[in-house]
Amino acid sequence: MADSLTTMELFALARAESVDDGGDPDRYWALVCALRDREPLEVWALLLPLATHEDLRLQLVVPDVLRGLGHEAQPLASQTLALFAQMLAAGPPADLVACIANACVDFHDGAVVTMLAAYAKHENAAVREGVLHALRRSSHPDAIAALLSLSRDPVDELREWATFALGSQLPLVDGPDVREALAARPSRADPR
Repeated sequence: MADSLTTMELFALARAESVDDGGDPDRYWALVCALRDREPLEVWALLLPLATHEDLRLQLVVPDVLRGLGHEAQPLASQTLALFAQMLAAGPPADLVACIANACVDFHDGAVVTMLAAYAKHENAAVREGVLHALRRSSHPDAIAALLSLSRDPVDELREWATFALGSQLPLVDGPDVREALAARPSRADPR
């Protein structure tokens, strides 16, 4: 179905599905995935106005699509991260912060650490989980500090993932704080 639609038509369907309270999540994600396969600059132009839209459900479409736009090539990575930073600067609700953090998982750029590290102590567990997964492969000092904080998180699964991330980076990252975090959970360092 998606192949026979223009990018504009596909975007209109995804937009409509995102605000349909009785909508089908599978259909929404199929439309999002189809948009990720389209010409990046065309999709970017359609998404940009949604970044500041008053309806949170439409704002959420932006990170959902941009996470995989252009796939591994990530042709608009720097623009995407700059847009995410602008969206976060507006003080959005937790749902959008978590969505942006989850969208950053595949962006291996120092800007992700700068943008998200402070959210490691956010009151919302979904935000902290998104931050954890976005930062868990980084050896940047701010990412390590965020992971250390998350290794003491009140949510078991987040503590375990953070400890696992710290332990899997040990050749790259070491120090008394890291060793202390790992020693606190020696038998539960792998959340799988």
